[in-house]
Amino acid sequence: MLEEEEIETLAGPGAFTRGQTYFTQNRVALTEATDTGFQAIASGSREYHLQLVVADDAPRWECTCPAAADGAFCKHLVAATLLWQEGGPGNPSARPADDPLLEKLRQQPVENLARWLFEAAQYNPSLEKRLNLVLSGDNPDELKRALGKLLNAGGFLDYHRSMDYAMRLDTPLALLRDLLPKDPDQCLALCEYALFRLLRIYERADDSAGTIGDRLHDFAELHTEACARADINGKKLARSLLKLQRADDWGLFPLQRYWPLLKASGQQVWKQAILKDYQQLPPPSPKSQHRFGTFDKAAMAAFPILHRRTELARVEEDFDGLLEVLRRDLPSGQAYERIITACREFGRERETMQWAEHGVRDNPDHLRLRVMLADEYARAGLTDEACEQLYLAMSGPAPDPQLWRRLRELSGEHWPGYRARILEGLSEREPKAAGDRPNATRRVTLLHQVGEHQAARELARSSAVNPHILLDLAPDIADTHPEDAGHFSQRAIDVLLEPSTARDYAWLVDCIGKASHWLPASEARTWLASIREKYRRKRKLMTLLDEAGL
Repeated sequence: MLEEEEIETLAGPGAFTRGQTYFTQNRVALTEATDTGFQAIASGSREYHLQLVVADDAPRWECTCPAAADGAFCKHLVAATLLWQEGGPGNPSARPADDPLLEKLRQQPVENLARWLFEAAQYNPSLEKRLNLVLSGDNPDELKRALGKLLNAGGFLDYHRSMDYAMRLDTPLALLRDLLPKDPDQCLALCEYALFRLLRIYERADDSAGTIGDRLHDFAELHTEACARADINGKKLARSLLKLQRADDWGLFPLQRYWPLLKASGQQVWKQAILKDYQQLPPPSPKSQHRFGTFDKAAMAAFPILHRRTELARVEEDFDGLLEVLRRDLPSGQAYERIITACREFGRERETMQWAEHGVRDNPDHLRLRVMLADEYARAGLTDEACEQLYLAMSGPAPDPQLWRRLRELSGEHWPGYRARILEGLSEREPKAAGDRPNATRRVTLLHQVGEHQAARELARSSAVNPHILLDLAPDIADTHPEDAGHFSQRAIDVLLEPSTARDYAWLVDCIGKASHWLPASEARTWLASIREKYRRKRKLMTLLDEAGL
């Protein structure tokens, strides 16, 4: 079984939070479960199938949702894994077919069921709105009115109301999805109506859990499907798409998805409108360039127009048009990055290197540009030049272990020299600790991250190092140098115990136990005695030490 901390690490905080919501809303069901994995179904606007297997302590997973297309651990997997931990089958949409209550309801006269459902709706406005929507039949006006009432948010939606509101959206999503094959034109009209309403509501909601955002994506996907099936004029679709895109700050309607559906007539309408918006933009000023912390109102207003202009250039494979837009933000490092990426995208190899060289010249401290230039030099066979750029990119305050490995591989016999220069540069920038010892935290961290554990050990013995880094290093040297592992842990724990609080004790006692195992027995006994003497008033700590046999 995976622990919750492992699930959150796999999914990330956003997907984990949304998965917890799916779990509490009972929107996943396990169709098969064993001690080593499960298969499941997640329900919402559509049904997704997923599975997870743990083999050799390594989980492997799949989900048919778009978010997991690139291998991400999505919210559906989070919810299903939490359910698997509890050993329950789940219940995505309804009670099981053999549920006793369901069986009894099936035996009741229709009149009784209708009266009970009506009475329940009187006490539950949300249920009443859902029933009106479901029962609105084939009358378009009545269907739109019922949909509008269900979408009404009633003012600002706080965190909890946002989650409740998102649950209400399952009904219209399911209804519109059922309507799609029967009447795609009506489905498209209602979907656009719902999207415009939701985009306005989303601006007045605390959607920290991402539940309304998920529904917006579901409606946007349904909108694309409806456009593909509906008998709609390309020009009309272009105009409605432009309205949606101008109301959208979240990229829900990417042009690439709609471009074939617009046909030639709609494409021309969309293109003319975007080029007109673009031509009316004032020239960029230094203050409006896209540098961190320097956005102004003009830049913020221009951003969606520039984004749509770059979308147009990409669907038309218009490199010159794309370059014209990207050049607006020069000479910022981010602009050079985007231009280099575009050159690679369009296969402009020679121009890629030229732009990378210009970018580094204008932004010598922009490390990502140096890495891009190194890539181009390496691709052209200019190994020495590539190595020098990688070395310069490693000269920042926190060198990237991946760049270390790339430079080591690329430089071959010259690697010892580069290695010495990198470590020397870090050493020169390190502050001094007590006793005039260098604080070698950055060097030890880098050596540990790249797998040079013994070099990190030797440096840590003679230098001051952050206690958390020492604790990270200790297990990796324990097999070969257990005494050093114990001493490093002892150094770290002695520092961390002083400011610790009750919530830290369990973790610290675990660290103390490991250190005691690595230290010589006599040293361990003396050290444990000193901890007990110094912190004897911390009763919870003493209790945990007793329970651990320390």
